[in-house]
Amino acid sequence: LTLLGVPDSADVAVIEMGTNYPGEIPLLRAIAEPDVAIVTSIGEEHLEGFHDLAGVLAEEGSVFDGVPLGIVPVTEGELVALARRKARQVMTAGLEEGDVHAESWDLGSGTIRFRNVDVTVPLRGAHNLRNAMLALAAADACGVSAERAAAGIAATPAPAMRSAVTPLGQRGATLINDAYNANPASMRAAFEMLAGMGAGRQRVVVLGTMRELGPTSPQLHLDVARLAVAGPFDLIAGIGDLGAALRTVAEGDPRVITGNDVEDLWTGLRPRLEKDAVILIKASRGVKLERLVPFLTDWATT
Repeated sequence: LTLLGVPDSADVAVIEMGTNYPGEIPLLRAIAEPDVAIVTSIGEEHLEGFHDLAGVLAEEGSVFDGVPLGIVPVTEGELVALARRKARQVMTAGLEEGDVHAESWDLGSGTIRFRNVDVTVPLRGAHNLRNAMLALAAADACGVSAERAAAGIAATPAPAMRSAVTPLGQRGATLINDAYNANPASMRAAFEMLAGMGAGRQRVVVLGTMRELGPTSPQLHLDVARLAVAGPFDLIAGIGDLGAALRTVAEGDPRVITGNDVEDLWTGLRPRLEKDAVILIKASRGVKLERLVPFLTDWATT
């Protein structure tokens, strides 16, 4: 439907391909017949269908079969190698290195210096700067100037609940609403983002279940819980499978708060929040962790 809706005047169409079961990407690639294919990362996602990282790599890497140009993150070594076997040409992109890379970047302001042009990325975090480099590489391959690409990236609307950083009320608190979805890789990226923000302020993570992880789900929840406990965070709150994992790996840790549901969790979390806290909320879509936002908003404005 997307392809049929592309207007006759269009020169380029950017098509997202999604999958949670083997065989979907090859079918979508055959329909779209892309000239340029990009894979942003390989992480532990939809493991109910793919079983392990090798399954994810094989499925997502199939988008490169016979494609004239594949664009991949320079940091994903296995993905780069797979793309080189499948695509006719491969371009790597990254912040520090790659065929296309930044001259400099600043996480605080969310800017990249690329070909003497300052690119402002609306989404926070190093992972979003790395994604911007992939977009710049694609633009370059399509003959778009760095100036025009920078203008396009700067004008990109920030999607709801995806690394969305907003002030909470007038008390100085900040919310990082990343509650649209979650898997171990995106959890790690969100922790890295929070760790780079709010120096000298209370840092708070509120986490919920990561879904569709198959038989490895219990271990992956324990891994994420350990990572959260090891991070520079002042409060670590969890519900569902991540609440259980936190109770297992951090029993007795005074920073840990768990609850049976959002309302129960808020009862324990509210009295411990400082007025200028930086608060990250993240879980899989089915958890609907954004239900916590009205409680936070009320707290921040009263």
